[in-house]
Amino acid sequence: MRSFVRRCALVVLTSVLTGTSFVPPAQAQGGQPFPGAQPASPEAQEEARQRFKRALELADDGQFDAALVELKKAYDLAPSYRLLYNVGIVYQQLKDYARALDAYERYVEEGGAGIAEDRLADVNARIERLKGRVGHLDIRTTEPGAEVTIDDRVVGTTPLRPVRVNSGQRKVTVHLAGRPAQSRILDLAGGETKVTTFDLVVASTTPPPEPKSIVPWVSWGATLAVAGGAVATGIIASNKADKYDQLENQFNVDKATLDSAKSNAHTFGLVTDVLGAVAIVGVGISTYFTIKPPKVSRETPPKVSFHTNGLGGGLQYRF
Repeated sequence: MRSFVRRCALVVLTSVLTGTSFVPPAQAQGGQPFPGAQPASPEAQEEARQRFKRALELADDGQFDAALVELKKAYDLAPSYRLLYNVGIVYQQLKDYARALDAYERYVEEGGAGIAEDRLADVNARIERLKGRVGHLDIRTTEPGAEVTIDDRVVGTTPLRPVRVNSGQRKVTVHLAGRPAQSRILDLAGGETKVTTFDLVVASTTPPPEPKSIVPWVSWGATLAVAGGAVATGIIASNKADKYDQLENQFNVDKATLDSAKSNAHTFGLVTDVLGAVAIVGVGISTYFTIKPPKVSRETPPKVSFHTNGLGGGLQYRF
């Protein structure tokens, strides 16, 4: 593998050491200009040569990631399309086929007519071979502005053009400010374009309204029922009292009949008084619960019951 990299870089290394690789980039091989070239100062050219030599030494030792950094730095200092060929070689050794393909395509674009025919044929063959080892991920989100990372590397924010990546299993993560990040593992075949959409719409977190207490309604209903009973027994008591008065004013009415009529009038009058008192208390309780209803648990609602006995009734509340 070392000899392979060294052979691939030998041509470029020779040109660097002879001072031809870093000529002012406005002029390429054959005196033809190439796009994107910027003139470099003598100091920048010298540093670029040193970094390129260091990159070759690192690559020869198998430290391709470090060699890649040096090559990129050399390109930044003194842009030359020849360096892109070496960048592609190193990416290929790192099995990063998508970036290797990017580097080779830039090499062809920037080099143009300045690339020798045999080198151009070699690069084109590499490009065709690598196209079968990459695919495209078309990542979409229901809301724009989400940051997208592929294999923990930021590739942009949505909306995003399809991203060229290595084939195989790819981890895609999207994150929109204020929302939890979402991740997926996608299987991507060579030459495939896969579309995946992330739903970033968050369900409403507004809590449902507090349940209203039924205590006031039950209390008023029971109070009205008691009051109705008081009215009914009051009418009966009044009739019983009138009947007793009539019997008392009649002649030949035995004492037992008078006592029974008097007892009935007294009993119904007492029941009326008790129900009336309960109704008055019920009005007070109902008014209180209307103004300040008790809190109701969502799980266990309060239980309200009404009980009566022979002489009256009352409300019971259990929470």
